[in-house]
Amino acid sequence: MARSFVIVGAGNFGAATALELVTQHPMADVALIDTSPFPNPQAASHDINKIIRPDYSDPAYTRLMAEAMPLWRASPLYSAFYHETGVLRADPSHFSDACFDSYDVVGSKTAATWLSVDEVRRRWNGVFRHANLDGVDKCYWNPKSGWAEADRALEAVIRDAVSRGVRYYSDGVQTLLIGADGTCRGVRLKSGAEMLADSVVLSAGARTALLLAESAPDNREIQAGDRIVATGAVSFYATLEGVVRDKFREVPVFKSCLKQAKGESISLASNGILKFNCDLSFTNMGYHVASGQLMSIPPEGIGQGLWNPSNFPQALKDRCKQVLANLYGEMVDGVEIEAYRMCWDATTPSHDFLIGPHPHCKNLYILTGGSFHGWKFLPIIGKYTVQMLNGTLEESLQKKWSWTEGCLPWEGHKANPTYQLEADLKDFADCLGQEINTRAPHEGLTGAERAFL
Repeated sequence: MARSFVIVGAGNFGAATALELVTQHPMADVALIDTSPFPNPQAASHDINKIIRPDYSDPAYTRLMAEAMPLWRASPLYSAFYHETGVLRADPSHFSDACFDSYDVVGSKTAATWLSVDEVRRRWNGVFRHANLDGVDKCYWNPKSGWAEADRALEAVIRDAVSRGVRYYSDGVQTLLIGADGTCRGVRLKSGAEMLADSVVLSAGARTALLLAESAPDNREIQAGDRIVATGAVSFYATLEGVVRDKFREVPVFKSCLKQAKGESISLASNGILKFNCDLSFTNMGYHVASGQLMSIPPEGIGQGLWNPSNFPQALKDRCKQVLANLYGEMVDGVEIEAYRMCWDATTPSHDFLIGPHPHCKNLYILTGGSFHGWKFLPIIGKYTVQMLNGTLEESLQKKWSWTEGCLPWEGHKANPTYQLEADLKDFADCLGQEINTRAPHEGLTGAERAFL
């Protein structure tokens, strides 16, 4: 293959695609572009750690994770970053039952089982003795799950890709170069330079919809519309010391879907850091002048995507404290939250990925929609995206991930059912008199306008 590729965005989808392209087609000319040296600390893929779970209610993702898990455990590229601590889930919905059904459909064995609440409280040095588990009498337990060191794994993938010939640029992309005939011929970097390619792969995560709008402001067919929404979520961490640290050494990943403690903790790192996520997401609605539309736009301020100890909306800090207290109760009395982070990702209505050719823009391919669950597919997603680029992706996945038929709302369990939109970021800040750094003006927007997407 002598084709040339420009990949916009070096998160897990973009990085995995770059590596797979040069592995399968060493003669291909592949450029990978992001807004900083790799790995970009503001990307959703760059984090202290991410959960690695094979459990899905959707058989398509169950099958994909059955392929990814052996690579997390044994591949020289990934295994050093994976820690199999198990994942414990307290969930009053039928999601866990649907996961068992999904394993049956795929014909895949699972080590998952149920643990009574009493047994959960007895195990793991009693760290769950005071957990608020009101609402369930048993928890879903999969010992063949765990977590991975996200930033280190992503950096390793990009470094491997670069060593094989991928050219990495940190200039950032200003716009796609889309002609009057609807053909994408390359990108314009923020420096003003143009980079041409046979194929442009847009893998910009939460900024995907914005880039499409800025590149084709007068063409609604090229814009994302309601297929992709830039959404934010909150993480926080604390460092455990002394006796508490010792008790938490063997703690599994713990996900609570209970309303009083909707969030998760990701097992103790070697440096004593225990990271948490709040299971909520929010938009950042603003008016995009060039295209004349309301859309969710990730905040521009660099601090919005980095770990921050203080400059954070108090309402979200309070939510973090609630999650911490309900996950572990008295076990974490006196433990102080050290820093917070907003993670921005591209969410689709069904939480399915959006991976396919753009039907209204020749030579442009869309690769996004991680929806806060896509990172764990890092070892295998490149294989499927290159199949898409080669035109050999199986029909069921073409449809599931397509621009025209995929990413539609549907009834039942989503791939990541706990991350539901709750509000707009300004709703958390405005009521407290705090300013959130945004790209577009938003004053005077009604609730209906904020829900325009």
